[in-house]
Amino acid sequence: MREIEVLEWSAPEFTHCPKDSRWYIITIGIGASFIVISIILKNFLFSVFILLALFSFTLLGARKPKILSYSIDDIGIRAGKTLYPFETLESFWIRKEDDGNLLVLQSSQTFAPYVFIPIGSENPTDIKEFLKDSLHEHPHPKGLLETFEEFIGF
Repeated sequence: MREIEVLEWSAPEFTHCPKDSRWYIITIGIGASFIVISIILKNFLFSVFILLALFSFTLLGARKPKILSYSIDDIGIRAGKTLYPFETLESFWIRKEDDGNLLVLQSSQTFAPYVFIPIGSENPTDIKEFLKDSLHEHPHPKGLLETFEEFIGF
C-alpha cells in the first residue's frame, strides 16, 4: 500500500491591514455622499443599497483573519474546509509579497479565476515540489482588482 504524502501548514486566511479612524471616516463620508445624491435623485432603492453596502464594507474592514490549516495531497489543495481539486486548477505561482509569500492558483472557474493562499512560514520550494507533478508553474502578476484592494486597505 502506497503512503500518501501530505504537506501541511497554518497561516492567517488573509493579510490584515489595520485601519485607523481616518479610514472609517473616509469610507462613511463617501458612502454618505452617495446616499445624499441618491436621495436628491429620488432613487431610494439605491440609497438603501448603498447603506447596506457601506455597512458590509465597514464590517469587512474591521474583520480580523482566522488562522486556517492548509494542506496539499494527491487529490488537491485544502484551505480550511474548502478543497480545490487539481482537476479544477490550471496552474500555480508563488508570489513574493512584502508580508510573506503567497500561493496563487489559477482556477477554471469563470467568476473567481484566482485563489490566493498565504504560505506563512512554509518553505516555498517544498510547495513547488509538491505541486510540480499536478500543475504547471505559470507567473500570475497582480491584477487591477488586487492593486485596488491594496490601495483601499484590504
